[in-house]
Formats: sequence, structure tokens, C-alpha cells
Amino acid sequence: MFKLNEKGFTLLEAIMAVAILAIALVGLITTQAQFSTQTADRTAMNCIVDAAVSAAAECQSSITPTNKSCAERGNATITITASNSCSPASGACNDVTITASGLNRSFVMTTRVCN
Repeated sequence: MFKLNEKGFTLLEAIMAVAILAIALVGLITTQAQFSTQTADRTAMNCIVDAAVSAAAECQSSITPTNKSCAERGNATITITASNSCSPASGACNDVTITASGLNRSFVMTTRVCN
């Protein structure tokens, strides 16, 4: 009778190992792609919120807010609009709604400006 040499892997075992490794790598690459997309979304939203806060601060200083640029996203333009005057009459207050939009997103905030 022949005695089989049982050293090493069979072809079936090697194919199964490669298949398992391929499935694991596809899962890892998919997860990495999702994290990359979410990071880009967060960066864009941070730019828009920062632009809105900056515009509100300008408005509080009686300066008409202007469009901003987002350096983190290739100097993309963030459009700023104010719903009311940033320079109310003396002794009066205005509620000003600041809208910052760009990079396919928008953010709205309201601030009270008194003179």
C-alpha cells in the first residue's frame, strides 16, 4: 500500500484561502471608500458652517457679509445671503437669517443684530 505524503496544502485548500482573502479585501476596500466619502462630506459641511459663522460675525459688526472661499475644497466659492439689513436703525434690532450655500449643500442660521 501507498502511504500519502501529507505535507503542504492541496489545490482546493489554496483556492479556498485565496477566495476568503479576496472577500475580505473587497470588504476592506468598500469600507475605506465609504470613510473617504464621509470625510469629504464633513469637510464640505465644515467649510459651509465656517462661512456662515464668519458672515454672522461680519453682520454683528455692521458689515455686509460677502461670499467666502473654501481652501480645503480647492477654493470653492460659498455663496452668502442675508435676509435683512446688518445695519439696523439706531436703537433697533434686526433678526438676520444667514444662508451659506455651495458644494451642493447649504446651511442656514439666524442672528440678532442690534445697533
